[in-house]
Amino acid sequence: MLDTLELEATADGFLMFSAKFVGKKMATTTATPAYTDENEMMGSGANLKLGNTLTLAFGATATPITSFKITGSKNPEMYQAFGSTDIASIHNKSFKVVGEMTGLFNATTLRDLVTASTKQGVFLEFVATNSPASNFMVMIPQATFESWDAPASNDELVMQTIGFEMEYSVSAGESICMLLGNSRATAY
Repeated sequence: MLDTLELEATADGFLMFSAKFVGKKMATTTATPAYTDENEMMGSGANLKLGNTLTLAFGATATPITSFKITGSKNPEMYQAFGSTDIASIHNKSFKVVGEMTGLFNATTLRDLVTASTKQGVFLEFVATNSPASNFMVMIPQATFESWDAPASNDELVMQTIGFEMEYSVSAGESICMLLGNSRATAY
């Protein structure tokens, strides 16, 4: 069972995933994995869009950022019952997704999202550099922007970092959706 999933990308790097899993006692298998060609998802092929709703975010102008990080945690807990040394079951507790993005501080638009406690739809799309038909999308119907920081020092660009937390959207019926698309017409 997935415990934590982290996605991170920079403008000049690859989209990176890291995951932590928990599970019951392992069992052996004889499955033979099959691999397909890798599709390179890079920050240079990414767009981040914000809107009052997720639908409006799809059609919005891309927000120029240099890095994006999102961490989702399911907070699973193992349940141990009498009568066995094995874990009886694993249960999810509170689900939480937080993120942050960094970009050049050349306007107060992003800062104003924090000071006004604005809720926004967030749409992030990566298009593979070696296969334009392949893409990865992160869609958050409702996120609250909670923190803003713009440390300034002499002789450097002033960058701003904006933190947000995902909320459950009743109208969308979900809190986050991630889709991986490709041009393959048949199942793996």
